[in-house]
Amino acid sequence: MSPKLPVSRANGPRSKIPITKSLLGLIGLLIVGITAYSIHVAVHEPDPQETLVLGQVKIASGSRASLRILVRNRVSAKPIKNARVELSLASKAVGTIKLAAAQTDETGSFPDSINIPEISQGEYQLIIDSTSSLGRDHVVKKVEIHHPARILLSSDKPIYRPGQTIHVRSLILNGRTETPFTNEMVTFEVSDPKGNKVFKETRKASGFGIASADFVLASELNLGRYEIRALAGAGKVERTVEVKRYVLPKFKIQLSTDKAFYLPGETVSGKIGANYFFGKSVANAIVTLTAATFHEKPITIKELSGRTDSAGNYSFEFVLPDFFAGMPQMTGQAFLDLTAEVRDTAGHAEQKILSLAVSQNELEITAIPEAGALVPGTENILYVLISYPDGRPAPAGHAC
Repeated sequence: MSPKLPVSRANGPRSKIPITKSLLGLIGLLIVGITAYSIHVAVHEPDPQETLVLGQVKIASGSRASLRILVRNRVSAKPIKNARVELSLASKAVGTIKLAAAQTDETGSFPDSINIPEISQGEYQLIIDSTSSLGRDHVVKKVEIHHPARILLSSDKPIYRPGQTIHVRSLILNGRTETPFTNEMVTFEVSDPKGNKVFKETRKASGFGIASADFVLASELNLGRYEIRALAGAGKVERTVEVKRYVLPKFKIQLSTDKAFYLPGETVSGKIGANYFFGKSVANAIVTLTAATFHEKPITIKELSGRTDSAGNYSFEFVLPDFFAGMPQMTGQAFLDLTAEVRDTAGHAEQKILSLAVSQNELEITAIPEAGALVPGTENILYVLISYPDGRPAPAGHAC
């Protein structure tokens, strides 16, 4: 008979102990996870309050900002009344500037207008803090403060020669108050006809808002139109000057007629005078006078020639045609261009152009209703303007 192996009864109960510990560990981890999630929800879950900011991101210094601040319930979208809203601007340069504080109205909107003080331009942070019974919000929005500048740019001449100096000057005014901007930085730029930037310089405006710069043209350069720009903050203005090789006029021409306007068929009489700038008369000079009008294309109606007398004068007279084609942009009037060319004994020539009006009537009458148009069934007030064809107002006695 074979011997029996001993049986240990202690193995059964001992094998259940690791299972129990595992279950307890899982339950503990579950409790810790639920607790951590509850804490996360409590900390990070947004409250029902929502603050909306609508409006521009570029704001003029010293003006009222066009912003709408709305506080509402994010779940129901209903406005929150009497929520406390505080606004401020912040930047590294000026620190924090408090703008306004108020409570929202029935529509949940910030009721007051937002006045931006006179501060330096640049990037700022618009900070909105709102608090109500439903929660609180801290909203930060980037905005750009700029000066509403109006820039006037001028140069000392419209035409330059190579090697000359272009003197430019700018006047900077506040676009709202028309007062000068003081100590404003102004950048002057010049570009040649090919678009190459050939000059750039930044100057500070004076206490009167004036800044200036000088640009010396090279003796050999691209001829043509040069663009001059002045930039100050968000403002920018441009103008164009001509750079070319030219000869200064040797003498001055004066062209005059006996009347400022004519009727068809009338006689035009006048005088041409030529004098050197140092005072001497341009005597015995060849004079060519051309009278032209426009009818679908330029038409020459008369050509005269002669010479100036010892005093530099030349008198002329001719009869106009009986018909002139009026132009709609000139209220039915036609124009008469007189071009006088004078060539002195040295062969130097100068020109002078005089534009005159040719009208069918000696008076022009314009009636303007007070409302812009006549209104049926009511009393209308008409404003009547009576003038000569050259634009001069006619005395009241001439209208009778």
